[in-house]
Amino acid sequence: MSNIIFKLQPAPTFTVPVEIPRHGEEPANIKVTFRHKSRDEMKDFLERADKSEASQDIALVNEMIAGWDGPDMEFSDEAVGLLIQNYQGAVPALVQAYSLELLQARRKN
Repeated sequence: MSNIIFKLQPAPTFTVPVEIPRHGEEPANIKVTFRHKSRDEMKDFLERADKSEASQDIALVNEMIAGWDGPDMEFSDEAVGLLIQNYQGAVPALVQAYSLELLQARRKN
């Protein structure tokens, strides 16, 4: 039997740093725990995200994220709503970080 290099069934969540754009300040670097999606699930998610309206943003974020570390509130619908209302670049930044990580476009040093 050979040495196992990696598992074909990935962990259900993974944590990566995400830069949240802030007006008048440097981006905030928070740690976000994302939910894993299969290739087909990710394709469906990105299609829905591309067509989503602002009223769907909280559900979209909750589908991606299992938790976070860095904001001054624990992860919840209320906290996600405040993030979305006050930092309009947050959802695009989260979707981009999520998709790049899942599509393995980002390489770690």
